[in-house]
Amino acid sequence: MSLVASVRLQRGTLALDVSLSVESGTTVAVVGPNGAGKTTLLRALAGLEPVDDGSSVSLDGVVLDGTPAERRPIGVVFQDYLLFPHLSALDNVAFGLRARGMRRAGARAEAAAWLGRVGLAEEMDMRPSQLSGGQAQRVAVARALAGSPRLLLLDEPLSALDATTRPALRRELRRHLAESTAARVLVTHDPVEAAGLADRLVVVEDGRVVQSGTPAEISQRPRSRYVADLVGVNLYRGRADGNERVSVGDGFSLVTTGAATGEVFAVVHPRAVTLHLSEPEGTARNSWPAVVAGVDHEGDRVRVTATAATSTSTSIVAEVTPAAVRELRLAEGSAVWVSVKATEVAVYPA
Repeated sequence: MSLVASVRLQRGTLALDVSLSVESGTTVAVVGPNGAGKTTLLRALAGLEPVDDGSSVSLDGVVLDGTPAERRPIGVVFQDYLLFPHLSALDNVAFGLRARGMRRAGARAEAAAWLGRVGLAEEMDMRPSQLSGGQAQRVAVARALAGSPRLLLLDEPLSALDATTRPALRRELRRHLAESTAARVLVTHDPVEAAGLADRLVVVEDGRVVQSGTPAEISQRPRSRYVADLVGVNLYRGRADGNERVSVGDGFSLVTTGAATGEVFAVVHPRAVTLHLSEPEGTARNSWPAVVAGVDHEGDRVRVTATAATSTSTSIVAEVTPAAVRELRLAEGSAVWVSVKATEVAVYPA
């Protein structure tokens, strides 16, 4: 195990209490809503944020508590990169090596090698103002990886890039991370970025870990509304009666195919939700009248939010085609019927 950390601190209304372990050569993505404490956690690991009693950070068994940030074997890619504007790309990368005691010639030689690895051999004499957003991101990654840090921290490393540039640089970043033996902690709000770069996800809400696991495990069994929205599924919490029915409140219930009992979560994928203009005929054991609350176009699919007519606190998202939107004349305020097969309702303990 490379990184073992327990971070406790109070900043205003944020009470952060997070334990984290990351093996060498793996990437853990910390995700969560704004204000959850993600960046504060990263800064505490880097030694840039004072922590409270009871906190501890160790790398490969070496305790770093009290070690100044500049002496920790850590590389950091900040959200806005924080390149020195008066230094060239080469000297920006060499700066960290020099701060760790490397001689100028050796630092510049290693910096040049790293800039070559990230495809910036021709731009190493340019200053940050002369670089594109993608080039600046590569310089920041090269600076973080130079010197072979044992821990790499990445705070929203792709957020400053435009939508056209981001996919290619995500693939490039994934390649560079795969070549590093460091433990990596990534903070992101982008589910595509998290799933594409991380081996494991840690979900933080209100300063606490609410769920952790592989991207597949998180997607299949979300345990909070935030996580469900992150992975794009419908999540309900309710009580299963042991007779294939889950009551989710306000008189609304879902029929399932399992015999679960007690407090459970029920998940329905939007692709499993069918919309109709009138009460459907067929085998679906869940059907109810609803009112369309929103129609959101996302590429070649449309996510339609419908609120149950008999339970205004219960809504569901259906994923349909643009053709279906036109055929059903779906718009905010439209009356529809919703149907979901019992086999499409996944149930697991809360």
